[in-house]
Formats: sequence, C-alpha cells, structure tokens
Amino acid sequence: MNGKDIKDGIFLVVDDEEFIRSLVKQLLIEMGAKEVLIAEDGQKAIDVLTQRGEGIDCIISDFKMPNMTGVELLQAVRAGTAHVDRDLPFAMLTGYSDKFVLGLAMALDVDAFIAKPVSKTMLLSRIAPLLTGDRQELLPAKNYAKLGLSETVNDLENRVAMLEKIIREYVKVDQLQPDPDKAARAAVWTTKPTGPAEAPEPASQAAMQENEDGPEAQSPAAYEKAKVTAVAVTLDTVPEGSKLATDVRTKEGNLVLAAGTRLNERILDKLHHINDMGEDFGILHIVE
Repeated sequence: MNGKDIKDGIFLVVDDEEFIRSLVKQLLIEMGAKEVLIAEDGQKAIDVLTQRGEGIDCIISDFKMPNMTGVELLQAVRAGTAHVDRDLPFAMLTGYSDKFVLGLAMALDVDAFIAKPVSKTMLLSRIAPLLTGDRQELLPAKNYAKLGLSETVNDLENRVAMLEKIIREYVKVDQLQPDPDKAARAAVWTTKPTGPAEAPEPASQAAMQENEDGPEAQSPAAYEKAKVTAVAVTLDTVPEGSKLATDVRTKEGNLVLAAGTRLNERILDKLHHINDMGEDFGILHIVE
C-alpha cells in the first residue's frame, strides 16, 4: 500500500469487544477510510482475509481474543498462511496488561502499537506512516512459523521463560541474515563508552539457559561476563543500527527486546510507541 493515505484504505479491525470494534471503525470512518471490515477474533479475521485479503491495506488487532489471539494472527500473516502479503501492515491494540507479550509482538515484526483507550489522534499518528512508508523487510516465512506460540504453559514462571526463549530465538535467527550496512555503521558512534554494562539478572534460570550460543544472543549477565564494552544512551539519542548490549524490559520485568537485537528505525519507533503507553526505558546500553 505504499503511497496511499487513510482515505484510500481498506482496514480490518479485530477485537472481541464490540465497543472497541465499533469505536475504531467509527474513528477510521471519520478519518475518511474507504472501507472498514471487522472480526471478533483471529480465526474470524482469517476468514475475512481468505475472502478479501488482497484488498485489505492494514490490520488493526487486539492482543487477547478467544479462538485465535492477536499474536497468533500476526504470526499467520508473517508466516504467509493468512492469505495476504506477509508484509501487510499490522498494528496491535494494547492495554496496560498487554505489556507481558510486547516482546513477542516485536519478534513477529508488528508494525505499530496503539494504546488503549484509542483516540483519533493516536490512531492517525500510528496508521498514517504505515500506509505511506515503504513496506518493511521481513525474515523468511519459516522463521516466523517456527516460533512456538501454540505451546500451552499454565505456570507463570515457565510461561515467562517460554516467551523469553521465543524472543531470544528471534534475535539468533535475525543475526544469521546478511548485514550489508555493517561497514557504514562503524562510523556511527558519537557517545563515549561507559565500560562494561551493569544490568539486572534475567527473570528466570530457564531463560539464562537459552543464551549459550555466543554474545550475539546472550543475556545481560552473559554480556557482562564476556567483557563487552557498552555505551549508555537514551532512547532519543541511540544511533540507528546499533546493537543492544543488555535486555530491554518493562517496569514489571517482562522482556521486550533481547540483548543482541539490532535497533533499526522500525524497532526504535515501536519503543517510542511503548513509551507512550507509560513505559520509560530510561538508559539503553548498546555495544560499542
């Protein structure tokens, strides 16, 4: 949909709450949307995409829904099983409790976060860039398909460890992709190093065990042990293309980005989106 604006767009709004569906639909119509389709959950959204997929320009979906969640719907889109282009813009509606799985949505290359309660200003600021900008580059479809979202874990600690495993696995996979701009980034650094980064221990021992494949995907503790020199920067000053030396977590301790993640423009934009939800990441530590 590169080059379109909201007035040209056909949107699919997915939420199990009728009030939210109606509100987002009404706001999009007021903004001039050409057509707004709705679905009550991820599975019904797949049905709509099967019928109208090629004509839809953007999906706006909630996280928590019965039958198929928003992250499962996002995975289906990115893995190429949802009858639409894999790079179809996908915005996630988020409430405060959804911070638990923000990192999972990031690993599945969500395009934007829209905080609840939804306002017209917020909706416009998130959706308009998705319609006018270049479509994002994705990993191969098989990499999204392999992330184990269907595993059933009841124990909270084990579920946290499972989510962290998925997020860290994404970093490892991404590191395998070609990096043609590596040389250009060598001259980016403008901040003086602060020495080895100090960071809290990971949330669980199980998560620590997933970080034995070298510094590209290691935890903060592993990075510190490896004596990787880090630079302390704020979110507003982090150089695009830099690599995280330590994990980025919510105030509740939930993993958003794993150490080793390359901070491209899209990821930085989404970190700002999460800040708008009331999160403050403060200082980030990046590899020198």
